[in-house]
Amino acid sequence: MRKKLWYFAILLILAAAAARPAVIEDASSALTAMVDAAKNLRVAIGPSVRPTYRASATGLTCTAASTLSIEAGASTGFKLARVCVFPGQATASVNPTVVIARRSTASSAGTAATNEGTASPSVSRMDPADGTFPGIVRLNGTPGTAGAIIDSWGVYVGELGTGESGPQDPFCKTYGEMGDKMPTVSPGVANGLSIVLGSPGAGGVGCTISATLIAE
Repeated sequence: MRKKLWYFAILLILAAAAARPAVIEDASSALTAMVDAAKNLRVAIGPSVRPTYRASATGLTCTAASTLSIEAGASTGFKLARVCVFPGQATASVNPTVVIARRSTASSAGTAATNEGTASPSVSRMDPADGTFPGIVRLNGTPGTAGAIIDSWGVYVGELGTGESGPQDPFCKTYGEMGDKMPTVSPGVANGLSIVLGSPGAGGVGCTISATLIAE
């Protein structure tokens, strides 16, 4: 009888273990994936252990193109994880393009973003425990020497004073979600990229550029 009870207890333990999903964690114990009871691999998003930053320039008067230049630190590069743009509105609208391109020299002039700034443009850390962004973020001015175009697309702009002037949502692109790599910039102050939002046309107002950066 005792042997039967032990055997039954072992079966219960094995059944419970089989029903429990196998968990895959990285070195920081952040959940990255799990195998469920049906043997399906399910990817989970755990907390990032890499310093992450948001660079933004908002509420721009954009009768001309707006440019956000982002440059690496001397010893720390970065990845571009996400870009959001709001093309604003105009009195005589055109549909502008967004162009992301590499830059091989440092930008100049314009307005440098303030680390942990309270006004636009700014570049702020997502986690207060991380250090400030090690590179440079600059609005307009003179971008560095143009390199390869990484990505580009068009956006729609409403025209003020017409039936097309209603509220619009920002357009966002996230990199690295479909098996592709995120755009990567190597360490070095001459290495960077630019995000250029074309003008929405005459009377263009309210343009916004936002970029999520992962330092590494």
